[in-house]
Amino acid sequence: MGLRKFFLSIILAAVLLLVAAASLARAPDDTAVVYSAPTLAGVSNDLAELYPGRVDVRVMGSVLAANLIKAGRIPDLFLTVDAELKQGLGYRTEHILGFYRLLLVCDGYSTWVDALKRARFALADPNTAPVGYRSLAAMYLLAARENLDIVNEVRESLGVLFYAGDGGIVVDAAMFRAGGRFYVRDDLNGAYTLLENRLVDCMFAHAPFAAQKNLWAKHKVIELPDYANFLTDPPTKITVKLKSGDVNITRFIAAAYSFTERGDRLLGFLDRLDYSKYLIERPG
Repeated sequence: MGLRKFFLSIILAAVLLLVAAASLARAPDDTAVVYSAPTLAGVSNDLAELYPGRVDVRVMGSVLAANLIKAGRIPDLFLTVDAELKQGLGYRTEHILGFYRLLLVCDGYSTWVDALKRARFALADPNTAPVGYRSLAAMYLLAARENLDIVNEVRESLGVLFYAGDGGIVVDAAMFRAGGRFYVRDDLNGAYTLLENRLVDCMFAHAPFAAQKNLWAKHKVIELPDYANFLTDPPTKITVKLKSGDVNITRFIAAAYSFTERGDRLLGFLDRLDYSKYLIERPG
């Protein structure tokens, strides 16, 4: 009986060695992994159709994607609508897709002044979606320029602090919360669900999202002044403090970041795409 157990153990060990060898000999995965901001899912899908290999597009918020990359979960390519998140990512190559602007989308309001004073707002959480902290910055810029008495309300309702510092304005959103006439969701899709179901009156959205959802056909889309729409850099330096750290807010820049040779190959197909349908303006 002992001899039988011995031979069985030898056979089992041999099988395990064969399985291990087969695993080591397996051909490397040829699937390109792309992290894509939800608003750029259309761009990512267009890219996947052009690329002559398999592409796994993983749609997620840009803040989450950046944090995953910093934690070591590296894709071949990262497509984001917020290029300021590139700091500390250790990418190989940067490719600027273009620039775009912030809009206000409302039901029942036709001007941003009236909306800021009285409307119920859906906001994306600034700690999970960059459009969230840009919305807070835009509210501050608009209120300051037009002397609208809403800054204290925003501070009390949302737990956001605005103060001078670091050579400009600081927006401290680390303790951000929902409150008052402001309702919060993790991202633009969640915020839009509130507007779509008439639970709020207004929300901030960037142009690519508005194009993706065809918001002009469903709601009143209000253009914001140049100093608050982030198509160009804001008129003063704005630093936002988040749970994950500090970010300097610049113009809205959509960009792609490669981390591998396969990512570099993917970048080569981006210039073949039409970004105008996403209301992204190419540089230059």
